[in-house]
Amino acid sequence: MRAAPALLALSVLAACDDPTPREPRAEAPPPEPARAAVQPAPDRRIEALRAAEERLRARFRPDEPFATRAVQVHRQQLPDTLAVCGQANATGRGSAAWIPYVAIIGFDGERPARVEFHFAGSTAEATRVYFELVDRC
Repeated sequence: MRAAPALLALSVLAACDDPTPREPRAEAPPPEPARAAVQPAPDRRIEALRAAEERLRARFRPDEPFATRAVQVHRQQLPDTLAVCGQANATGRGSAAWIPYVAIIGFDGERPARVEFHFAGSTAEATRVYFELVDRC
């Protein structure tokens, strides 16, 4: 009877098998070099910034200066579309509130054809701008 536990232990150990070594996996191919299409053309970026600034000027008094900061241009999934995101200050002074905005500009060739503008001038608009910032920027 004493041999039964030892025999059982040996049979369990015999059933264990070291796993076979894995075959080396092929390395993932290196990423393709960045294409020129990743960044929008410089002239389109400039035109997008101009279109966004025009909408800001229409929102503020035309005779008063205003300031912008944190302005960035982002490519969008839609072809020929850029988003300009930033903050604007209606007084041009640093002590005033900075209000976020998003302008989505669609191009026809090299010229802006459509502009969708969102400015956080009220609580309801701020919510919309927040979602546009998260989605577009």
